[in-house]
Amino acid sequence: MKKLYVLACLLFSPALFAATPAETLFNVVNFQAQASREVSNDIVNAVLTIEMTDNDPKKLANSVNEAMGRALKIAQTYKSVKLRSGDYQTYPVYDKNKLIQWRARNELKLESTNTEDVTTLIGKLQDSMQLSRMTFSVSPEARRKIENELITEAITAFKQRAMLISTSFNAKTYKIKECNISSGESTFRPEMAVRSLSASMHEASVSPAVEPGTSTLTINAAGSIVIE
Repeated sequence: MKKLYVLACLLFSPALFAATPAETLFNVVNFQAQASREVSNDIVNAVLTIEMTDNDPKKLANSVNEAMGRALKIAQTYKSVKLRSGDYQTYPVYDKNKLIQWRARNELKLESTNTEDVTTLIGKLQDSMQLSRMTFSVSPEARRKIENELITEAITAFKQRAMLISTSFNAKTYKIKECNISSGESTFRPEMAVRSLSASMHEASVSPAVEPGTSTLTINAAGSIVIE
């Protein structure tokens, strides 16, 4: 019975198990790897605005609605361009704490994969509207396809770096403790395109010259390994 009691104490002694996690921590290495690709932007988004003032808010609203109606009639002939209504704002204009008139602002949002159609449409709308913003990006379909490919590349790079680290420490092998996958993006928007766009808005019915530029899609693989 005494032998069994001693054996039981050894098997369940906390001191025996306490050393294992502490020793393992010394063999954990944290690092990251990534895979990137430069991709052409294939979607253009533009926001055009109508802004008017009038002493009569009701007359002002009618004028803005009529102008937007004419713009939509032109825009709807471009089937490749998606149209969405933006913010509509009406607010008072004061001079020395006295209400002198009302100002209204309405937005029309354009989205398309056809840059030529969008710029041509902007050229036709610029007589009554102003361009407030124009951006380029990668379409969800293209992004999904490329990011799936980059995930494979990032994981491969993670494994290669893990092997390099293990070899450098003269370890026999390694085990992956954890690996977290995340994505990132940086977009290049050419300044020349913005300047050309602003300048061309002063010319009647002239389509702005733009360059969509590129975006860099990145997949990061960050984690840790246990070298043995």
